[in-house]
Amino acid sequence: PKVVTDSVFGDIMGDIFRISEKERNVLTLLLNGHSQTEISQLLNISVKTVSAYKNKAVERYGVRNFNELYLNWLQHSA
Repeated sequence: PKVVTDSVFGDIMGDIFRISEKERNVLTLLLNGHSQTEISQLLNISVKTVSAYKNKAVERYGVRNFNELYLNWLQHSA
C-alpha cells in the first residue's frame, strides 16, 4: 500500500507518523462527520475495515477513544 506522511496529525501530536493513503482518507472522512457505513460505500471497503482503521488511529495517536482524537483535531484545526 502507498504510505504517506501524516503531517496533519503528526504536527498535532508531536510526531510524524506513516500511514497508508486509505487510512488517511478514512480518518479524514471520519473527522468530517461521515459515518462508517458512508465511508465504506465511498471507498469501496468493508465497514469492518473502516472500524479497524479508526481503532488503529486511536492507538497510533495515544488517545483513549475516537472522541478524544476528534477533540484534539478540533483544537488544532481552529
